[in-house]
Amino acid sequence: MVIAVGNDRQFAAFARGLGVPDLPGDPRFATNPDRVANVDALSDVVTPLLAAHPASTWFDVLSPLGVPCGPVNDLAGAFEFAETLDLDARVNVGEGDDAVTVVANPISLSTTPAQYLRRPPGLGEHTAELRDWLTP
Repeated sequence: MVIAVGNDRQFAAFARGLGVPDLPGDPRFATNPDRVANVDALSDVVTPLLAAHPASTWFDVLSPLGVPCGPVNDLAGAFEFAETLDLDARVNVGEGDDAVTVVANPISLSTTPAQYLRRPPGLGEHTAELRDWLTP
């Protein structure tokens, strides 16, 4: 799992979620520069706590506290996770026998949504054209 604690508020929430709410009061971990300077000591404290439960448990605990975190997935897991968030992670591009399913752009913009104008080329599909273009 990846956890991105980038400020003091997130660190306090992270510590509460881990069950060590007094951790931000430790002078070694009071500010982000302190935590960076003492990363090994911090790791010695939080790693055993995190190892006590699976990543899915920590996601369920830390996310509602506003701590950015998430699982590190293989492709199948990434698509499953996207479904739990009601994200459309796949899009069909092309038509008929040429249609393929590809990974959707993860960024959604209301006035300029992603467009999928062409399917990716097949292996070697444009080799001759590229060679002609590259050869004077």
